[in-house]
Amino acid sequence: MLAHEVLAGKAIVLLVGALLIGWIWGAEGTESLSKFYGDLFKGLLSLFLLGMGILTASRFDDLCRAGPYLVGFGIVLPIVSAAGGVLTGWWLGLSLGVTFPFNVLAGAPLYHQMALLMYRGGGQAG
Repeated sequence: MLAHEVLAGKAIVLLVGALLIGWIWGAEGTESLSKFYGDLFKGLLSLFLLGMGILTASRFDDLCRAGPYLVGFGIVLPIVSAAGGVLTGWWLGLSLGVTFPFNVLAGAPLYHQMALLMYRGGGQAG
């Protein structure tokens, strides 16, 4: 079931857990971690992005085989989905601070499953 995979996936559980811990801990608790999340984070983020760039370049042939439809789908669907989420949040009277994390939590796994379905030709995702 797609809803169970989205809501009970490892990434969602970790993100929701981290949000809860941050909310419980409060702003005072973050001061002790400022060195880790400030200076060290930037260096680790640079290494992560470099690794993702190398991985993407090594799989460029897969992108060429997928065709322009899948590439277009990968560009257009996140924009349309995010706009829908922001408009729904605006309609409900929610701030961007609420709608953005919701879009990330709900949108990323759904987009991933849809891309798998499109790439596999409509077969079972996962």
